[in-house]
Amino acid sequence: MNQVCSLFLAIMGVALSIPTLCKAEGGAAAVFPADDAAGLRELAGKAVPLLDEGRKVLLIAPGLDYYPMFAKAPFSVRLIHLTPGQDPLVETQWDGWKKALPSPADSSSFRDGVITARIGRADISVSTLPQLTSAIDPAVVILDTGFFLPLYENEVRGGVIELSMKLYRTLSAKKNAGAPLLVMQPLADPSFPLQWTYLGELWKDLWQHPEMFREELPLRWKVRKQAEFLAEFGQFEEAAALLEESRPHFPKDGSIEFQLARLAFWDRDIPIGIRYLNRAVKTDRRFIRGYSEFGEYFLSKERPDVTEMLLRAGLLQEKANRLLNIQLFKLLIERVEERVGRDPEGARKDLAEALGLSVPSDMRERARILEKKFPPVPAN
Repeated sequence: MNQVCSLFLAIMGVALSIPTLCKAEGGAAAVFPADDAAGLRELAGKAVPLLDEGRKVLLIAPGLDYYPMFAKAPFSVRLIHLTPGQDPLVETQWDGWKKALPSPADSSSFRDGVITARIGRADISVSTLPQLTSAIDPAVVILDTGFFLPLYENEVRGGVIELSMKLYRTLSAKKNAGAPLLVMQPLADPSFPLQWTYLGELWKDLWQHPEMFREELPLRWKVRKQAEFLAEFGQFEEAAALLEESRPHFPKDGSIEFQLARLAFWDRDIPIGIRYLNRAVKTDRRFIRGYSEFGEYFLSKERPDVTEMLLRAGLLQEKANRLLNIQLFKLLIERVEERVGRDPEGARKDLAEALGLSVPSDMRERARILEKKFPPVPAN
């Protein structure tokens, strides 16, 4: 391995732990490292060692949260921000971008669908995929998988896996896949759909082993894609069978269990759905928000009984979970208000349980006020 590659390996250290990172001698295809980061602090710790004065960063992300990190870098950076969209940006989007900036730009301009600006120590250009320049030679590529969410609406048949493949093919064709990749962990984003949290693993796999994706998807990803396709069209049993088939290929991926939970809930098999959700949480505690999300879903379907089952199941997994406590508190208080006149004894039990939950003081005060509405307890 050449000296440049050896130095690069020393800088990267254990964080990326990929055996071959640079172009192999003799003209063999380059293999680049891929790693993930849980939050901006960890991202900065992994990205900065890859950079020096004037180097380029290709940022593939839906938002502007990353700008301050590069604006305050110890050296000047050229940030090429690829934002979701199939058409070039227009001036109204430039206006919206300026209003959304976390800190004012020293200058900004707009031309031919591309925004340019200077923010702190970063020269920034913003565009959609059609305007992405060929061979920008980035020192690092940063991918926020939230990039795919605005694009998903018209891609039901292909899903986020196909969207990922389309993006990778474009990056590769424009010679912008030749750099280390840092993927923001989908599970670290509290708004990212839990059923797609495998995307970080997909991109690391794709980046490190592009030859396996050249002709078609590897079997394990092909099966996942087929399962999602069948699920979208109501073939729940067939989709579940494919996911069960996939499980050995994803031993540490809770999204398999989460997707199976979704299928069970859609098929109205609540106990089975909860069982799968419990398994997802045992794989990764961050799937705990699944109880909350499914609880809200069933509440919107006027099934408070199922919502209660889900919230209680979640609290068995994590008793101190703030959101689950608040949601169950609200559910119980609403039931108290509905029952206080016709079933005061049952309402008192609900109220006592609500007061035993860990909720903010203002919510607890609401329960205390409600307690005064109860009729007097008859004397013995």
